[in-house]
Amino acid sequence: MDYIDMLKLACIVVTAAISLTMLYLHISFYRRNTQRSIRENHIKLLLDFDRELMKDPDLWGIFDRVGYEHARIKPDILKIRAFIFLHLNSFLMVYDYHSRPSKYFGLRIRRDKDDNEIWVAFDKYINQFFYYSSEARRIFHQKVTRDVYPKYFYKYCANKIKDMRDSFIIRPLSTENLDAATNFLNKVFEYVEVTKRPGYYLSASLNLNNHKDSLLEENISFLEYWTATNKESKQIIAVTGRYEMTTDKEKVSWVGWTAVDEIERGFGLGEKLLRMVISESKANGSEYVKLWTSTHPKEVAANRLYSKMGFKKIGNDEQIGTTEYFKVTLQGKIEEMAGKTLI
Repeated sequence: MDYIDMLKLACIVVTAAISLTMLYLHISFYRRNTQRSIRENHIKLLLDFDRELMKDPDLWGIFDRVGYEHARIKPDILKIRAFIFLHLNSFLMVYDYHSRPSKYFGLRIRRDKDDNEIWVAFDKYINQFFYYSSEARRIFHQKVTRDVYPKYFYKYCANKIKDMRDSFIIRPLSTENLDAATNFLNKVFEYVEVTKRPGYYLSASLNLNNHKDSLLEENISFLEYWTATNKESKQIIAVTGRYEMTTDKEKVSWVGWTAVDEIERGFGLGEKLLRMVISESKANGSEYVKLWTSTHPKEVAANRLYSKMGFKKIGNDEQIGTTEYFKVTLQGKIEEMAGKTLI
């Protein structure tokens, strides 16, 4: 075989190798994109399910037992939850495309400038969605939600919510923010019928000596409050307090007026405030923590948190004035609640 024949043979081998390589790349690219297309179609099915649930909430009835207790929830709320799932499944499809792109022979296919701009816009919208929807945050944190979404997507969303959890500062109530804290509680509890508004107790906590006699008339021997402030806006987003009563035979601390701004709920702030009250109560020698709550619809979320933290109802319920609602007393043993972990 002379030089020319060897050169021809080499060209044939090289051409064959290139053809086989291109065929492999084409098959690999087709396979990966087919997989992506199938995955996106599966997610689209979930979107269709969500739309049907939004149209007819009674369809939740196909489940004998579901993690969100849909059977006892009003249709309007069910529509909202279906709409939230529609968002989550749409986010999954977009996130899947932008964060897990197809590969070509092991090389990541680069997105162009338009793709990047679209993803930045979506990422900001996802941030806003979780920030302004406490119901979405609550649903996303439930175990049944964690089980149905891919780990990489759940981790992405969970990290966003986690970053939002650190956006506040808790400090003792001061004269500087007394008015703001008072206005905040008055707005949150405008539906509550009481003889003395929250502002009286906040003001009294800053000067116990001047209010000692009036507090003792209500059997209150000690009183203190804290506020939570948004780091960026400097606005008060939550208030809580602790007080002690002379009528308690056991070593007990009571939770004072407590509220979290509706927009800020679902970040764990309420739990953090209660744990702080429990910790302060323990440090001051209390063995139990008690609180007043009610059956009013606006206190459903708070009552759910109390139950998860280990508070239990004691005594008999008292009707609130002429309303249809009742005042309820809850109690928790500090030793049992201190190490309780919420899911």
